[in-house]
Amino acid sequence: MSKAVIPQFAPAIDRRLDLPALRNWRPERHVFKPHTRAAIQAALACQRPLLLLGEPGLGKTQLARAAAEVLGWPLVYQVVNGRTECEDLLYRFDAVARLARAQVAGRTHIATSNPSPTGDELDPLNYVVPGVLWWAYAWTAAADQSKRASGFCGEAVDAWRKPDDWQQDSRQGVVVLIDEIDKADSEVPNSLLEGLGTVGFQVPHGGGFVSLPHGYVPPLVIVTSNEERDLPPAFLRRCCILRLELPEGELELKQEILSYAEVHFDATDVPLDVREAVFDQWLKDRRSASGDDPRAGLAEYLDMLRALHEMHPGDGKKQRDLFEETHPYILGKHKQRLGA
Repeated sequence: MSKAVIPQFAPAIDRRLDLPALRNWRPERHVFKPHTRAAIQAALACQRPLLLLGEPGLGKTQLARAAAEVLGWPLVYQVVNGRTECEDLLYRFDAVARLARAQVAGRTHIATSNPSPTGDELDPLNYVVPGVLWWAYAWTAAADQSKRASGFCGEAVDAWRKPDDWQQDSRQGVVVLIDEIDKADSEVPNSLLEGLGTVGFQVPHGGGFVSLPHGYVPPLVIVTSNEERDLPPAFLRRCCILRLELPEGELELKQEILSYAEVHFDATDVPLDVREAVFDQWLKDRRSASGDDPRAGLAEYLDMLRALHEMHPGDGKKQRDLFEETHPYILGKHKQRLGA
């Protein structure tokens, strides 16, 4: 089998990239900067996870979507919460669905004197749902297992889409997004390193061993953190790390924010004077937040512009009027929380 080829990640800098809708994500636009392009290439070259740090709303999740679009690879993702365990990234056993089927079959047996549920129906492997790393290591096997489990677990099964001309091999892999890992217990990131280091895992209930075939390109794993909790030092040492942050100086910050507006909105969508007025209020509200207040970020600025555009496309006068009425609820969230 041929040796895996390190992908060359070379999207055009500062050129707008259109991202299609994906599940609950709407269509978006993205622009690569030199540092974001270089960080992804570094992660691909050294085959390490890329950890994205920074406040919410700076486009960490979107960067993973854009990387998958440029590479032409499928994107699989999991949003982490406080109940997430490392095994959830590998597989999930739907014990509830299995118990429900057993109970229903048992009641039917009593009412009709039919035979009790067969061992095939209650085979534990029917209720094993592939996790994102299963898809990343062995796409075809994950698709087969997903199809098998869907007959027993129903809507609980994720079936990820792949580009039409994509096939997992020595040149094409999978982009894995593990979102908001700082919400998980500290054991999750450390255990994740073990799963990534071995590039394989054992499936319970006789499901065999899942691994990346020799010579296949490893997945590009992108992990995000809003830094609500410190991550273990061992995990940090094993990652490439990119911090996304906004400039401190007001002039540089204004240029940066307005450049993001140009990516997402055409000149006729929201006039420049409206964009600048929104920026002035956004900066005022951002600087007035303190402590644990929900500080207005890039996402709130773009949300404000999106609301103005959706309600009054291209009409600067009406957009200004609407902005005056609605900005306290989009940009001034911390004031609303405090009743200020």
